[in-house]
Amino acid sequence: MQSMSRLRSQVSGFTLMELLVIVAVILIFSVVGFPNFIGWIAKERITGVVQSTEARMQLARQEAIKMNSPVVAQPDFVNNEILFFVNVDQDTGYEFEPDSAETHRTVDYELSRQQLPTDYGIEFWAAANQRAQGNEAIVGFTPTVAAVNAVVFLPDGSVADSGAIRIADDRSNFFEVRIGFPATGKPRVYKYHPNPPWGGRGDYFPRGRHITTGDPMWTWY
Repeated sequence: MQSMSRLRSQVSGFTLMELLVIVAVILIFSVVGFPNFIGWIAKERITGVVQSTEARMQLARQEAIKMNSPVVAQPDFVNNEILFFVNVDQDTGYEFEPDSAETHRTVDYELSRQQLPTDYGIEFWAAANQRAQGNEAIVGFTPTVAAVNAVVFLPDGSVADSGAIRIADDRSNFFEVRIGFPATGKPRVYKYHPNPPWGGRGDYFPRGRHITTGDPMWTWY
């Protein structure tokens, strides 16, 4: 009877030592895995925002060609967003002047908005600036009536001026969506590397590996 009772006890539960081992394993996985999981979530968020910005710029370029009107991508530091609109009246100041009383597409109209979620620490922010919305957050592009310069896509598929919009999160992952060649008007995404192992100063680099050393040109924090 005693042997049967002991057998039932072993089958129906865990010993104290077994429970302690299970708890220890769970704690180890929590300590090691949880920070990595948080880092992965942050990486996906900032990557999603940057890739969406690039995609919206490509659509803006296509809309400028299709509508034969300039399309403006106007960064807005107050609302932490980029407003994309078709500049139907083609005023030189590139001001957004919609009029709901007029027929759609006969006046300026909104194409889309790219929100930068500040609750996740994503803002207009350049690596050269200690704070968000510094003087390097928007580089180049075209002066408008707004407080900061904007990307202006022209009907022939080019942009009025080259430049870059810089976006970062609170983990020091700095990106820029850059249009380097006005004639093509095509955006590309770059990420800042503060200490490139292949030499030189910190700079923004395209995704991939360095042609000489083979080191990844993007590093995550």
